[in-house]
Amino acid sequence: MSSRTVKELPPLHDLISNIGKNDYCALFFIGATGDIIDILDGREQRFRIRETAQKDFRFWNSLVCSLFMERSREEDITLLFDNLDRCSCPMGIPGVSKAHLSGRVWKARDIWSTVETQRLSQTLVQHFFRLLAAVLDQAHIRSVAKGISKIWPASPNDLIPFGPENLLYGLILWKHLIPDMVIFKVAAQYIRFCGALVLPAFVNSEFASDIIKFGRGFCDGAWKLALRSKTKTQATTFSHCFYLQAEPLVAYFSAVLDDHTYQTQLDMLHDCEVKSIQLFSILAYLASDDRIAVLPRSHAFLVKVQEIGARLYQLVERFFIRLPEILIFPGIFAIAGPHLARKDAARLDMELSRGLTVTPDKDKNGTVSQVIVFMGRTRPSKYADLNERDLGRCSKITEDAITHMRTAKYMLRCSATSCPNSIQSTGREFQRCGKCAIALYCGKECQTSSWRDKDFPHKKICPTLRKLVEQGGEDVIFQCPRPEDPKHFPLELSEIVIANWKREGVSKDTLEHIALWGEHLMASEDVEKKLKNEPGFGDYHMFIGELAGSIADRQAKPLIQRHHNTFYQLAPFTQEL
Repeated sequence: MSSRTVKELPPLHDLISNIGKNDYCALFFIGATGDIIDILDGREQRFRIRETAQKDFRFWNSLVCSLFMERSREEDITLLFDNLDRCSCPMGIPGVSKAHLSGRVWKARDIWSTVETQRLSQTLVQHFFRLLAAVLDQAHIRSVAKGISKIWPASPNDLIPFGPENLLYGLILWKHLIPDMVIFKVAAQYIRFCGALVLPAFVNSEFASDIIKFGRGFCDGAWKLALRSKTKTQATTFSHCFYLQAEPLVAYFSAVLDDHTYQTQLDMLHDCEVKSIQLFSILAYLASDDRIAVLPRSHAFLVKVQEIGARLYQLVERFFIRLPEILIFPGIFAIAGPHLARKDAARLDMELSRGLTVTPDKDKNGTVSQVIVFMGRTRPSKYADLNERDLGRCSKITEDAITHMRTAKYMLRCSATSCPNSIQSTGREFQRCGKCAIALYCGKECQTSSWRDKDFPHKKICPTLRKLVEQGGEDVIFQCPRPEDPKHFPLELSEIVIANWKREGVSKDTLEHIALWGEHLMASEDVEKKLKNEPGFGDYHMFIGELAGSIADRQAKPLIQRHHNTFYQLAPFTQEL
């Protein structure tokens, strides 16, 4: 027997911990980590991390450390890429040659690369981010937030070993070096899993301006490619690539708008409010273009883009005193437009019911005139039910009640007014109200203060919530077809709840009160109206005109809060009323 000892391949987590400092190249790491994946759909980049790999905490911790360790100079990245592109792998060690073969297979499938000429080292970084996105897709937010997850990550601390600031620095640094938008999918997952632990870093780093810049660049590039002639196969491949790169944008803005107070949402969009709305209008035009929308998933994606575009507008319109007229994609207008019309109708009802007193003015001839307010309609009776004539506004109130009840059930923040605590920030399990099983509290003190809250005391809200759940069909209102997206509630389920409430004679006032309570939860504190907004993209109108073409039903529609004008009659001051 030979006395020569054959070296063994070190554990993969050890190799990743010293990546760029050992002899192993990018192709080796791509192949070696490919064994932990089960491909579900290679064309759509859908895959799962194997169950045994999900429990390999040392592997995932080393991968996160390799991505987000502090790198102070560009030369550090250049040196890392140079070392990874140069193969000095010890082929004599069992498993090394096999990993290279596997890496070549992955490369041939082009499952990771988005640019043919990119370096192998760049492909490896994309590969690592896609692995990270996949394993977080399979993790459970509540278990991680409480620090009791049996699969990786065990707690939010596993995700930020070097702190939130280094996380944001790493995300922005890598996005400048690789073309893949998957980094924004990972950013969205960090917001969901870490919550208040990372939100200040996202705000302070002005991450919104980066995602707007890269998002607009992606849209410009996608449009140029869409205009090129293609075979049917090429068109299908291009469409797959479009959705692969566009979905992280949707994931990020969805994470920004979900489960945060209005103030936090505005902070996350700071100085990019109008551009965010315009970006999703552009994205909707692209996603609905016949040259791109050729896949079965196309319609569902467009619906999601339109929903987020409308939510962005509604948020910005709520908290800015003046907004410019924004031309938007017709599908977004169809959602946001009626919402604004209902708000104006509600304002008019309130104004007319109060009977405004207007100070008389003198006309140009010095004649004093008196203003007579025509009382065109009054506010609906507090006893009005779901059969009232104003079905448009009533429908909005009903939808808001459902949305806010579901949000309160699935959010990870304390339900007490102005309490900043979340399950992520405390690492503890919170307690739900034992009666309604909806309100969530970080401790007894918050539960007591919420019970006696001056605006929405839980002692009054609680029985209302319990009754609405019962009248709506018990647990129907809390069904969750997409566990990763609790806010998603299919129309067919919503219609069941609304029909049940209508049959039970639920009053409009009850639903309006719950909708206002939900707004109270989201507000958490008074949010001051803002006066100045950023101007948006300078070439926006020209670009969407090109995207719309000459097709009538694709023409952009102007969306702006059209505050109603109260109609007055001017009459001589001496006229009797």
